[in-house]
Amino acid sequence: MSNDVSAKRAELVTVLGSQAADWGPKVFKVLAGSLGMGALADALIETLPGQRIDRVESVVRALHDGLAATERSLDEVVAIIKSPNRPEAVALIVDGIVHAAEATGKERLERIACVMVNGLASDEMTSINARRALRTLALIDDAEVQVLALAEQHGRLDYLFDDSSAARDAGPDHLILSGGEIAPPPLPAVLAAWPKTTLHLALSRLVGFGLMEVSRPYAVLGEKTAQTYSVSPGGSALLALAG
Repeated sequence: MSNDVSAKRAELVTVLGSQAADWGPKVFKVLAGSLGMGALADALIETLPGQRIDRVESVVRALHDGLAATERSLDEVVAIIKSPNRPEAVALIVDGIVHAAEATGKERLERIACVMVNGLASDEMTSINARRALRTLALIDDAEVQVLALAEQHGRLDYLFDDSSAARDAGPDHLILSGGEIAPPPLPAVLAAWPKTTLHLALSRLVGFGLMEVSRPYAVLGEKTAQTYSVSPGGSALLALAG
């Protein structure tokens, strides 16, 4: 069995290597060479195919383990793929492999596999939603997924602005009056250690993608303001599919 796997990997290296070589000299290598960076293009063409195969292999193994954990037989999944009424399930597998080839971390690959496992259910709409989840997942990075997951776990995240004008610029015009000076709930330790600009950018992007919702600013201790961020229904749906 291991010889078969090695043979398949060698075949993939050849195919992907030739594809990389097709565009490399035509685009990147020419431009990099003109800037004295031809060695960088050579390294990319040499490294990229192997990295992509490793990533795809990892997501396929995670898919195998995920299906096994749900006690679904391989025959059942094959029947779904072969069904003329399940084109979205086939497209989900293809999408998952494409996203896996570009993923850069183990956690991301595991989330992709989780979406694929959950999407290979008995109905076509579940596969459609899983494909949407993969496309959304591709828009945010692993740190932003972590923010979303922590917000779901803790129920909310409160961002404390350094001054009231920053909060007014970032949100609606009117503050929510707290009825007195209060302290916002503390952030999870992992997020409290982040630079504030990094956290605020992540929160803003998640709101922009419709994965989180944000309250109007409210007054807190020291004449500062804060805003409460919570996971939107869309964000909860993404986490449910991606694990």
